[in-house]
Amino acid sequence: PSDSHSRSRSRSRHALLVNCLAPHIITSMLHPIVDEKIIHVASISASSSVDLDAYRASRNAASRNAASSYSAHLAYSESKLINVLQACAYAERLGNLIVQSLDPGTVNTKMLLAGWGPCGIDVSTADNQFSLATRAGDSGAYFVNDRQARYPSTMCTDRGSLGLLLEVLEEHTGVGL
Repeated sequence: PSDSHSRSRSRSRHALLVNCLAPHIITSMLHPIVDEKIIHVASISASSSVDLDAYRASRNAASRNAASSYSAHLAYSESKLINVLQACAYAERLGNLIVQSLDPGTVNTKMLLAGWGPCGIDVSTADNQFSLATRAGDSGAYFVNDRQARYPSTMCTDRGSLGLLLEVLEEHTGVGL
């Protein structure tokens, strides 16, 4: 493969590791001692679908990224949908906790500034996570602009997809809930 294709696969793997597997491991470690709420940060850029079987079939996700049309942006978008799916699946599995997800809004993070310039709010005023953490709400719910919103995908309410996601996460990490 070309250097650019290898870098794309590497960034795609990085998106899966950082955005999906790390929150799974952290949630599995913390849920026994957290007594109220867990919030997963997603993005308005969340994909509308993700092929979970492809992630399952490729424990290291290398074959998932083999297609030349698979890009770092698609990897990011899919990882952000997986974050919403995680919150839905954990809400079902961890009935004693409220588990939610949210789009934090367009915030001038280092990534946003590098890719699109200053088109969002300053990091110092980005408080949607704090707002959500300090108020009541339904477990499994998804929030955009500090309001409960429609899920970005029908997969969020499909028990088969949520169960498969938990299996894939557990296979990749060796950690269950």
